[in-house]
This record gives sequence, C-alpha cells and structure tokens, in this order.
Amino acid sequence: MRIILPIVILSLIFFTCKKQKNSEDSFWHCGAVELLDSVSQLNKLTGSWKWIKQKIPLNQQYIDPNKVVVVTFESNGNFNVTENTIIVTQGRWGIKHGSYISWQLDLSVPNSYLTGDIIFCENTALFNNSPIDGPLNYFQKR
Repeated sequence: MRIILPIVILSLIFFTCKKQKNSEDSFWHCGAVELLDSVSQLNKLTGSWKWIKQKIPLNQQYIDPNKVVVVTFESNGNFNVTENTIIVTQGRWGIKHGSYISWQLDLSVPNSYLTGDIIFCENTALFNNSPIDGPLNYFQKR
C-alpha cells in the first residue's frame, strides 16, 4: 500500500505534465521515467556539475548565478564545491532515501546548494529543497 500512492502520483504527473526544458514539470516527468536505484544514482552523480540557476519557491523567481559554482563528486566518495575556483566545501558523499521514492545526498559537510531530493533530466540535476521552502538548485553536467 505504501508504494501504490507514489506510483499513482508519479503516473499522474507523467501523463499530465507538459514537457518544458528545465522546468520542475520536466524534471518530475524525467524522474518518473528513470526511477534510479542507489547504484545508478551514484553513477549518474559522479563527475563535475556546474550550477546554472536557482528558483526561490516563495516568490517563484529564477535567479541566474552571480558566481561560477562547480561541484565534483568523485567515485571514491570524496566531493568538493568551488565558488569562482575557490574550494568552499569538501568532504565525503553518498546518498540516502529522500521523500517518497527519491534520493538525497548524504554529505559529511553540508552545503546549501546540494540539499533536497535529487531529480535528473537528461544532463541536468535538480536539487529540490522546496518541500521545506528552500531553493531549487539546477546543475548541468560538465
């Protein structure tokens, strides 16, 4: 019974959302199609990602980055976040269950860009922290 509700919700999203590039709708659509397991999620995250935009849910505004933020997830479990080539966070990373059937990062050192459920759409990752009124951060694979 616990698994039926998320499947029904994802099915409704899958069949009713209009696909718009890099919108939340397109991410939920792609996420419903992919439903990655933990190993696939780790493999997909491994590499470097550039921050491309942020959305603030309270005012529904998109913000273009005012700095170059790059996150690198290494296959050995290390990660780092750079802002304008300066390392601002580094530590160990893994994944954990998020809300419903999604995944979140499990970081030894928290970082505000990387909070919330992870949803992939093609070569873009969305860190969706909006369930607690946090920002939505979009990253593109380099």
